[in-house]
Amino acid sequence: MRIQKKILNLKSWRDMAGVKLLDICSSDKETFCLEDLRTSLSLCEQVDTPDKGGMTGLMHCAYRGHTGGVSLLLERGANVNSQQESDGYTPLMFATIAGQSEVVDQLLEAGATTTTLNKIGKTASQLGAFVGQHDCVQVINNYFPLSELQAYTSKAKLPLHLSHQLHKLLSTTHIHPVHLVQRFSPELCQSFTAVERVLENVCRERLTAENESLSLKAHYMSFLLRHTVQDGSPSLLKRLLTFSATGVPVELDRVLRQCLRDFPHIHSVLLKQLVSTLARVEPGGPPSALSLFTSVIVGEKTSVADGEREEKCATCGTISSGLKKCTQCKLVFYCGVACQRLAWTTGNHKKLCKKWTSANTNPSP
Repeated sequence: MRIQKKILNLKSWRDMAGVKLLDICSSDKETFCLEDLRTSLSLCEQVDTPDKGGMTGLMHCAYRGHTGGVSLLLERGANVNSQQESDGYTPLMFATIAGQSEVVDQLLEAGATTTTLNKIGKTASQLGAFVGQHDCVQVINNYFPLSELQAYTSKAKLPLHLSHQLHKLLSTTHIHPVHLVQRFSPELCQSFTAVERVLENVCRERLTAENESLSLKAHYMSFLLRHTVQDGSPSLLKRLLTFSATGVPVELDRVLRQCLRDFPHIHSVLLKQLVSTLARVEPGGPPSALSLFTSVIVGEKTSVADGEREEKCATCGTISSGLKKCTQCKLVFYCGVACQRLAWTTGNHKKLCKKWTSANTNPSP
């Protein structure tokens, strides 16, 4: 009798620990305490204890955007693909519909499956698109599993750290060529032959798997890396940052058009659509090649919050509401001193800035 009572008391104590864990995970950001969660985990036997609706601690943290809590729960063995929730939602689905893009990235890195369906047959990406969380949808749609990439890099005998660099490039949603060229490390350029072989294989096999966007993205990365190696980073950046008198990056447009011409899979439906659109406009004219590349590779972008003004860095293409104007011409924006310096020293903004300032004319965007 005493033994049974002790077992019941122990079970009750463990249940209380599970309830405490869920309370911590479901708290808002102002009251969430990572140390309390760590203490609770040391007392709780099951890290995936669900609440009455089937939501686990990881699901609550994912929905609330507790990045530290997500990391800790994953370290303690929380199931990243759990579907205990009554409607079949996963942690990735909760993070996506809540617009927690940083958590989405954490879960993907931990092995979250993007093709899992909930009870109404929707994936995390589809749910995010439905509620307008396009930043999260971009992260999911541009994610390429590291394990799959390493299958290619191991055959090409690329070191592990270069595999990680290449993985970040393939997963990025910021595909402006200036931004990417600056991210190509010297080691990546030195291993160009092997890297190009990997990207060509990804390009071919993703096309076969009917993922034309990722196929084009792999080719785009390979094309830019090749020209970075052949032309040199300063020379390529100078070309990409040469603007016309009206403020249009015509040379950048020509580079991307050449990228399309070099795409080896001429039967691609996506390629035909892009070529057909660009054939009707002059280089630099709307729609620009960069806007089309961004649309088909990255997807739709979330607008900034109401009342905020969105601007684009004239150098690297970063989009934000907090960019600074050029202090002289006050016609272009930069995300920082480094981008402004690059535009003045490598690009031709210094020359154009004087012309625009003296003429007091606004170049075309």
